[in-house]
Amino acid sequence: LVNKVVSAAITDFAMNGSDHIPIILEIDIIDGRTIPVVDNISSYHDNFRWDHADVISYYELTRIGLQSLLNNYADVLDSRPDNDTIRSCVENNISCHLSGQAEEANTQEFVRMKIVINECYSQIVNILCGAADQTIPKVKVNTLKFWWDQELRALKQQSIQVDKDWKQAGCPRSGPIFLAYNNIKRTYKQKIREKKKEESVTITNELHDCLMQKNISQFWKTWNCKINKKSFNLPSTVNKVFDQKDVAELFGEYFASNSVPSEPCNSTYKCKLLKDLSNKMYCDSLLLFDNASVEMIDCIVAEMKRGVAADVHNISIEHIQKAHPIVILLLVKLFNCMIAYGIVPSAFGQGLCVPIPKVGSIQAAMSKEDFRGITISP
Repeated sequence: LVNKVVSAAITDFAMNGSDHIPIILEIDIIDGRTIPVVDNISSYHDNFRWDHADVISYYELTRIGLQSLLNNYADVLDSRPDNDTIRSCVENNISCHLSGQAEEANTQEFVRMKIVINECYSQIVNILCGAADQTIPKVKVNTLKFWWDQELRALKQQSIQVDKDWKQAGCPRSGPIFLAYNNIKRTYKQKIREKKKEESVTITNELHDCLMQKNISQFWKTWNCKINKKSFNLPSTVNKVFDQKDVAELFGEYFASNSVPSEPCNSTYKCKLLKDLSNKMYCDSLLLFDNASVEMIDCIVAEMKRGVAADVHNISIEHIQKAHPIVILLLVKLFNCMIAYGIVPSAFGQGLCVPIPKVGSIQAAMSKEDFRGITISP
């Protein structure tokens, strides 16, 4: 094995709080065997660090991309179908349901608008994702430590600076420089241990504030997060299947089978719903409800809670809140067009499905029937 070592290096950096120094070896081994790679399904997406983001650059990139998109789609998204076209399309969909055929738009206008809505939505997602990938740093899931505070951040910076001074002095093993280096390093490690222990045994002011504000829901969320912690390690096998990819396919087939209508009469109910909706939505070619406005969508976006899970495209509310306001105008035009034509993007049918155990302990969930699927939609 020694003869196959291509390179070796000792990695000594200030961030290393351990007394051991890591060694990096590059070894050239070719024996014809394939090393299996296990994908970590729990880390499907990396988390964006919006608190360390270059928000100005993200804002400018989204402005450039969204402005071009608005110029291309503004007029077509403002178009509206007439009342006769709407009724004709609904009647066509009803007849398709009764005959067991797939729904198809029976007018060129609906075919064209379906393409436009899908393309516009996809390009909005691509612009937001592309700008975020260029300007927003990412971290792996569960990397951030909830007990990390300003005191630890200051000690970390002091430790890095003292480490640099010690190395520039030639790494002495005695004297004031060595004592300062050793003391700050010991203090930093000790404070990390104290913070870990303190967070696990102390009820923080956050719980007290929730009680004072009578925010019971947030109180129990904080309690479960800080006090009543549970282990969520996945079981080693589900239905005697070990490979994670095979388990994911097993869950996909199981949840898909649960989504199939169990009664054939559901098709009749849907036809009745479409017919009633067609009669109530339009009166003298005018909508009976108000269209979405810029003020409405902007208010909804501003009030949405941050830090929630991202969808299958890794889009979260921060992507919209931090983007140029043109995104709000595009969304308003897109929503109104979707309402007018009764068409939604095909991507709305995609979601990130997470298996949640029904039983009290996840270790007791050994079969696919012991889980329910929770889907994160776009």
